[in-house]
Amino acid sequence: METIQLQDIKIFTKKKDGQLYIDKTGKKFARVSIKFQDKWASTLIYEDNLEKKEIIKTWKANDVVEIAISQSGDFLNFELPNLNSNEMTVQIEKAVEYEQKITPIFTNAEILDLKKKVDDLEKEVNLIKNANKELNQIDEDKKEECSNLIPDDHDKESDIKKIEDIRTSENYPTAENEGIAGDVPF
Repeated sequence: METIQLQDIKIFTKKKDGQLYIDKTGKKFARVSIKFQDKWASTLIYEDNLEKKEIIKTWKANDVVEIAISQSGDFLNFELPNLNSNEMTVQIEKAVEYEQKITPIFTNAEILDLKKKVDDLEKEVNLIKNANKELNQIDEDKKEECSNLIPDDHDKESDIKKIEDIRTSENYPTAENEGIAGDVPF
């Protein structure tokens, strides 16, 4: 047995062509490759080997692990140690703790509720956008309608002059000619 520090770990359940790894007897397995000391070693973990699966899926870069390493031609292979019941319990507890860390924060019901709220908000936003479009169209229509009421050759300056003349005329109501000039007691 050797104690090593993992630099990387890769778990493959499918071949490059997308086919599942299956042995000659039809059993599914995963190919696990680990990098340590700038070397790669591999092993096969069968689907029915729960202890080893649970241990392997908790491994990550920089973890220190104990494995058996063997040379096979140009390749390095590794095996996990056979664990006694205490070691297995510790490893499985570690795997369960890891599973709990990656378990979603929200329950399915909470996720569905959040999705409904988002959908409702999107509907409300769309209603507001449509209302704004309608208001803008009404505004444009009213501008066009008003511009049709005033002839193009209309003289605005003369209208302003007429208004000033009316305000300065004797008939324009003021405080004095309405009889309310002077001090007003409060």
